[in-house]
Amino acid sequence: MIRRLAWAACSFSAGVFLAHFLVLEPYWLWCAAGCALLCLPGLLLKGKNRQRALLLCGFLALGFVRYWGQMAFVISPAEAFAGETRVITARVTDYPVVNDGYTTVYVRLMDETLPDRKAMFYSYDGVCDDLRPGDIITSEARLRSALTRMGEETDTYISKGISLRGYFQGEMNCNGRWWASFLYMPKEAAHVLRETCERLFPPRTAMFLKALTTGEKSDIYLDPEVYVSLSVAGIMHVVAVSGMHVMLLLSVVSMVLGNRKGIVAGVAAIVFFGIMTGGSPSVTRAVLMQVVYLLAPLLRREADGITTLSAALCVLLLADPCAAGSISLQLSFASMAGLILLTPKIYDWLSGRFKPGNGMAGRIQRGLLLSVSATVGATVFSTPISALHFGYVSLYGALTNIVTMYTVPLCFIGGFAGCILGLFVPAMGQLAGVLLSVPVELTHMAAGAVSKLPYAAVYLSGNGMGWWLLGVYALFALTYLLKGKRPYRPLFPTAAAVVSLCLLMGGLTARYREGTTVTAVDAGQGQSIVFLDGDTTMVVDCGGDFNGAAGDRTGAYLLGRGRQEIDLLVLTHLHRDHVNGVTRLVARVPVKHLILREKRRMRTGRWKKFCIMRNARGQK
Repeated sequence: MIRRLAWAACSFSAGVFLAHFLVLEPYWLWCAAGCALLCLPGLLLKGKNRQRALLLCGFLALGFVRYWGQMAFVISPAEAFAGETRVITARVTDYPVVNDGYTTVYVRLMDETLPDRKAMFYSYDGVCDDLRPGDIITSEARLRSALTRMGEETDTYISKGISLRGYFQGEMNCNGRWWASFLYMPKEAAHVLRETCERLFPPRTAMFLKALTTGEKSDIYLDPEVYVSLSVAGIMHVVAVSGMHVMLLLSVVSMVLGNRKGIVAGVAAIVFFGIMTGGSPSVTRAVLMQVVYLLAPLLRREADGITTLSAALCVLLLADPCAAGSISLQLSFASMAGLILLTPKIYDWLSGRFKPGNGMAGRIQRGLLLSVSATVGATVFSTPISALHFGYVSLYGALTNIVTMYTVPLCFIGGFAGCILGLFVPAMGQLAGVLLSVPVELTHMAAGAVSKLPYAAVYLSGNGMGWWLLGVYALFALTYLLKGKRPYRPLFPTAAAVVSLCLLMGGLTARYREGTTVTAVDAGQGQSIVFLDGDTTMVVDCGGDFNGAAGDRTGAYLLGRGRQEIDLLVLTHLHRDHVNGVTRLVARVPVKHLILREKRRMRTGRWKKFCIMRNARGQK
């Protein structure tokens, strides 16, 4: 029964992913019909082969049909209203997120003339900053498509369940509260935790603990130094609420209440936590898997890892097939597949080589080996996805995870304890914040130190590194297939990967020091021009569609070509489409000299912060 469930779930999920990424819209139903017809020859097979063939073809067809239904009956009806300006009535579903210059709010449309769908709206005049989940609002809004962004096709919005987006205009009226507003209690709890963190803890500590306990990462994204160091060091996942946080919470509840009471209370706690942190695919996956693991003995079933993982994926895609485009879902399931399939084998291999002993030293050694095994196992399948989406691969992620393997759990549990304590005794909460600042700063220091190591990340920006990564995976796969019945020995492919990387990096550095090149980096609706002449690097402007994106792209372009610093950065003027990526760029690549047209504006807002960053790095 368990394996049949895995075959059905994996086949359904494969149909959804094929429809989302490979098969064009006119052919979805044709593919479903073809898969259904393939069930007929499957009937000629016998035993388990017949079952597997029927499950594979039948549920593959259902995956195509489910994706077609989502697009035809959910997304397309909402798209019909894109481009209109009208008065809408909606129910606020979460607290607004205040960004740099604008506010984002998620709502559920309640207008009779609009489909009852989840939507996202922007406000540039602060009219929705004080809204709460459950508020009923009325306002004029310009409606936009959820399938495009800045004129280009995207699945960013529909992968989050958003079928329509828009911009609030003019006055907004609040028409009371929804009758079932009590259902938003987890959101209210998250808001209280965030406010408590900001009120009682030091700013950097509050920023980190808010991300760990409530999933609110907007402050981290707005802090270039922290965001870049966590990303390049390979531990940005620790502030993205996922299975690790769910496991920690469940462990603490079980430890406090015992096994029997802990199971019931633990299930309630992780479900509440999942809703509180926004119900992202990664945390939903973790909650579903933990619930299955806990309830399997009661149902007299074995909790098989791959079956549970595939069933969780099937449930998520059945609820919303467009979630296949979510980066969070892809990374979460890829990492978990590696943890289930590869981590035990890697740990056994390392234990056989290092042979940890007994006592305290042996426990520490086993903990380190387990951390390395878990990190390597989780990154094997997730690295190609991360490289495709973000354009680089962190090389020292295992090292950073070892350094922070104790500080992050302490911050997570301590953050909850400190906030709850601070609600009743503010002075004790402030003391907890001071104490928690130690592991938080250690985590930041570790990430910052690792991110500054030579070639902390391999950037794939048009330099052939993508082919190197593909070749490394092909080499590991080939050596594994050729091993026969002998134990697998990964030393040769690992050494070959390291040597080839060093040779390729050296060749790229030499290549891009020859001649002169001028490149307009794809920064969206903005400008970022790079001049390379021998050892000299000059950048003119760095701005684009979204905060930080232009800096990330320009930094990736330079680092992918072996440029470790910028000799001259010229900012022609201080409009957002020319400068909003500068702070991220400086956080990635140091700048030696800066030329500004209007120095007087450097002392306000983001430019004051930019000056502080440059001074901290010792730049001129």
